[in-house]
Amino acid sequence: MCDNFDIIRTLLDFDKEGTVYLCQIIKRRKENPDMSTGNSLKRSYFIHSIEEYDQCIDSIKETCHFHNARAYFRLNPRNLETIALQSLRMTAEYIASKNYAAAQNSYLSAMGRYSKTKYWILDVDQMDTLPILNEYIKSSQKLPENPTKAQKATVIQVIKYIPTVNGVHVIIKPFNPVDYRIMFPDDALIHKDTPTMLYFDSNYKCLKEVTKAEDGVKAEDGVKAEAGVKAEAGVKVEDGVKAEDGVKAEDGVASGEDLLHL
Repeated sequence: MCDNFDIIRTLLDFDKEGTVYLCQIIKRRKENPDMSTGNSLKRSYFIHSIEEYDQCIDSIKETCHFHNARAYFRLNPRNLETIALQSLRMTAEYIASKNYAAAQNSYLSAMGRYSKTKYWILDVDQMDTLPILNEYIKSSQKLPENPTKAQKATVIQVIKYIPTVNGVHVIIKPFNPVDYRIMFPDDALIHKDTPTMLYFDSNYKCLKEVTKAEDGVKAEDGVKAEAGVKAEAGVKVEDGVKAEDGVKAEDGVASGEDLLHL
């Protein structure tokens, strides 16, 4: 289980007006083999304050559980004015090229592309790489007396270690990576604006599996399964609600496009 809400909370900075952070719930075929695509975006959260971040925690967890999905968080903040202007430009370009379907996603695309870079990520998938990486980080911080600007630029400043499913994300300040890439050409790759792991419970069985009727098991307590959709505790999936990726919309939670935006 990865629950990094407390760690990531310490990295958020809303001092500048118009700051917004992006969190996305991604369902992956790796955990859901019945998916027809590799990844599926289930919901996006635009976080404008610490209060909003705290208020979204339960919703993020519930959405992850429902879809057996992961919550990813982009640590580099966005600016509302920049995103609005860039989404307007992208929309105009899509319309000019007659790519009308893409225009509806302009705002979210701009959120993914335009940020103020505060942090990089060193992505460690193999934990036996971490001790070697830590030694390299320590050595980068040992500068000669009166170091040059170029020498100072090679120093790796670690901000946080964020656990992932298989390893760790080392959150750092940007640096000159020329020597680093020679030392780590394939391991501990540098990511300049990719999301880190916010939440995933690998031990949690998704709602589809928990509520799936076993062969030969009858509906109890007078609850009748209709049209192949099992009604739980008297809750009926209303006409017009479409379940995607094989996940049923249950307990009043809609799937698909309704989950793409907060």
